[in-house]
Amino acid sequence: MSENEVLSKAEVGALLTGVADGVVATNSGVIASGEVTPFEFKSSYKVSSYCPAALVNIYSKVARNLQAGLYDLLHREVEVELEGLRRHRYDEYLATLEKPVCVHSITEKSLPGTALIVLDAALIYAFVEKYFGGGGEPAITSSERDLTPAEVRMSGMLLEMILAKLTLAWSPVDDLVFSSQGFETDPAMVTVAAHPESMLVVKMRVNLAGTTGDCQVAMPLSMLEPVRTKLEASGQGSLRERERFHRSMRQQLRKVRITLRGDLCEVPLTLREMLNLTPGDVIPVDLPGNVELRVDDAPVLYGRFGTARGMNAVCMVGRTTKDDQNPSSNEAKS
Repeated sequence: MSENEVLSKAEVGALLTGVADGVVATNSGVIASGEVTPFEFKSSYKVSSYCPAALVNIYSKVARNLQAGLYDLLHREVEVELEGLRRHRYDEYLATLEKPVCVHSITEKSLPGTALIVLDAALIYAFVEKYFGGGGEPAITSSERDLTPAEVRMSGMLLEMILAKLTLAWSPVDDLVFSSQGFETDPAMVTVAAHPESMLVVKMRVNLAGTTGDCQVAMPLSMLEPVRTKLEASGQGSLRERERFHRSMRQQLRKVRITLRGDLCEVPLTLREMLNLTPGDVIPVDLPGNVELRVDDAPVLYGRFGTARGMNAVCMVGRTTKDDQNPSSNEAKS
């Protein structure tokens, strides 16, 4: 903004006076369309206020192991990706589930409360289709029909696999053994917590032959209280181990012996010229100002060629940059 565009103090005062007296009109703004809905600031919907690093590691391992288990079951490529851990209110979470959906209630004898494992019906349809040799795209995916006995059985098989992967992933923290307590396809019929209670929802996205759905694990936060101290200790222990490993790796790398190689000159010759060379021929060369020193073809240092204490030597001038180590970037700049 130039000096001519800035209002003087007298002009600012006159403008404010005009606004106060109503002489100068002001823009009242644009009224947003739609109805005004109340927002509860105390609601914890989609707020990850309790998510120790150990929990992320646990469910990342569950996703990896589940992907391997589904491949062994279907003999087809299945992608399982951990989308994240979020905190929801129980009633708000149930409102996001659409019928039909496979909702399994699970418990653990040393933990209070009941957790949920939720599987999208579209995934069950696709798993059944692929399990019996189909292409993985179900012919009927209507939400009006109930699950067939084969689909209910497939849901049970997936539940057993998920419970086994959960037990394996939790083993570094605590010896937890989860068991099934019930099955529903209507979320409205499921009651495992009070409506305002907070749930930690783990969402894993599963992709099979173009059919994508969610596998979710929803646990009340109160269910995690008995193992909260172990979770935090496990996360800190993992962090300390990584720091110790990195420190040891840096110390060991400093002791590694490497070979520096520097090319004083390069002379381009054709094959005919090389074959015509005879003893006594002179090949003119131009020594570069700086000699590039490499480690396994990666440039690391550059310096000047000379002699020191009666021996040929290279006087180090500096270190190479990332651009020097990436020839393609240099070609693009030139």
